[in-house]
Amino acid sequence: MTDVQIEYVKGKTGIETMKVNGYFLHSKYDPIREANEFAKKNYRPGHVHILFGYGKGYFVEALLNEFKSNENLIVIEPILTNSGLDKEGIVFIQSNSIDEIAEEVNKNSQMFVLNNVHIICSPNYDKIFQNLYKELLIKLKERVSINRININSINKMAHEWQRNYLYNIKNAIHDHSIHVLHKYTNSPVVIASGGPSLTKQIPLLKKIRDKVLLIASGSTVNTLLKENIEPDYVVSIDSQEVNYNHFKDLKLKHAKLIYSMFNHYKIRESFYNDAFYFVQKNEKALASHLNNIVHTKVEGIYGGESVANYAFTIANYISSGPIALIGQDLAYTDNKSHAENNKHFKMITEEDIIKRGMFYTEGYYGDKVLTDSAFLAMKESFERLIKTIPVNENIFNCTEGGAKIHHFKQIPFKQFIETFVTDHISTESYKKEIIEVNNNEIIQLFNNELEILKKIKRLVVENLSLISSNKYNTHFSENILKKMDRNDKEIEEKRNKTSLQVIMGPLNIAILKNYTPKNNETPQEAYSRVVEQNRALYNGYLEAIEITQQYIENLCEHLKIEGERNR
Repeated sequence: MTDVQIEYVKGKTGIETMKVNGYFLHSKYDPIREANEFAKKNYRPGHVHILFGYGKGYFVEALLNEFKSNENLIVIEPILTNSGLDKEGIVFIQSNSIDEIAEEVNKNSQMFVLNNVHIICSPNYDKIFQNLYKELLIKLKERVSINRININSINKMAHEWQRNYLYNIKNAIHDHSIHVLHKYTNSPVVIASGGPSLTKQIPLLKKIRDKVLLIASGSTVNTLLKENIEPDYVVSIDSQEVNYNHFKDLKLKHAKLIYSMFNHYKIRESFYNDAFYFVQKNEKALASHLNNIVHTKVEGIYGGESVANYAFTIANYISSGPIALIGQDLAYTDNKSHAENNKHFKMITEEDIIKRGMFYTEGYYGDKVLTDSAFLAMKESFERLIKTIPVNENIFNCTEGGAKIHHFKQIPFKQFIETFVTDHISTESYKKEIIEVNNNEIIQLFNNELEILKKIKRLVVENLSLISSNKYNTHFSENILKKMDRNDKEIEEKRNKTSLQVIMGPLNIAILKNYTPKNNETPQEAYSRVVEQNRALYNGYLEAIEITQQYIENLCEHLKIEGERNR
């Protein structure tokens, strides 16, 4: 909006208000009283508040006065600058560009994971900036939908992640950490994903197969194999049985597997060559836990919502050469779900569009293409990654179809080949690690972990007993609080020495999301809420410990049998 006329007006109470294009942003009688009433009406305990319109800042101050549960506030202001907002938990976005606003909101989207979102529009901002506000609501709806998918994934997969992490240890002790591949080559890299546009790139890929490093994103390997193309590397991160089914009948002698420690542990059986493991970048405690077992550098890799996001990061990690994405549609190009040889290929129907809430987004060629929230999350991950990780300037999206991925250079795949692919591939090789594995030592490490889990369990049971023994109905006694705090500190200290943290993810989110205070909560209601929150936490601990103990016992039994077989 370029034509904005701002007028400052003294209110009846002597406090300044504003008019923009004839609309008052605050009451012309008593802006402070209006702001206080506005804040009381719009405050939601335990929510991230997103306020569209800063004005003179009266609404922000009034909202902050209402906050009582460590709430966060995002303020979006289309025209005014120098708000002076510089407080913890507050994000101020000054822009009238929906793309810039969306990017800044996405940077702070971690706030949304543990909190519900409440969107508030300051008076008349929806009239002055009608189109921007409508676009903002659409973007925020998409963001919330993406976060809901992320949370559902965590809730659904935590048990599988725990199982796979522990069972993959029996693979990792014979494999390499991905750190041995760090910048070992300068060869051009092609990352193949399974989008519909991959089909048209196959003939070109065949011609230059031996002149590039080819990385397949997960199950895309099946599409390539049907074209008699075996990749150099296959990246796999998915924990579910359905992902294992893509690999279980394969016998890959050339391709090497690069796998997350959460990847389905049986997939390793399909690869006869070397394999390389990693953890996610933010899993520092898990990396430390694994390091104590494998006694080598455990590398954390940036990723995102899909295996292709990890494949991109890994390509940039292992090669300093140019990188091309192909088959990275992130959309239902030509109403197709995948490349035509993919096991899950299908044509998208009107029923699919309605059922899955599909919508249109900007396409590779500036057109509109059909996508959904899951694909949009993957696209945003690419756009975040290219700004997060150190990348060389020769990174290209050569998909020639699908959704446009911002910040990536777009060139045809043929142009990438003509510019960067020569007659020979670099012959550098990675340095293999020779790790002497003593199964008995690893079994002893996990027996020690089982003892720690038993100690955590005793502390958790004691805290549950303390909760039940409290005689008050509005607060915990000082003695009980002191004992519970002491136990909680010991639980956390011991938990960080175990693999328990993997399975605790959904529990921690549920505890923070599902027990937020209500407006005008009575002391009895507040106490009841805290009691239920703590009981849910400790009962969740007991379930997580029982599951983890079983996985560890199974792993130790496998290691024992393997050790006896290798004597």
